[in-house]
Amino acid sequence: MPSNKSVKAAKEALAAAREQLRQRDYAAALRERGAGEIAQWGIVFDGKKVWIERVE
Repeated sequence: MPSNKSVKAAKEALAAAREQLRQRDYAAALRERGAGEIAQWGIVFDGKKVWIERVE
């Protein structure tokens, strides 16, 4: 089980990933070309642990 410190750091990193995806709008070119739904994911690695969150 991950430590509280590790979980807190992962949550902070996921929040930073969400913000980066919103600010940089990586999906803009795909939308311009008519792409349908675009899935964006924030992924944090901590050794063998992985946190994944879909960004809406």
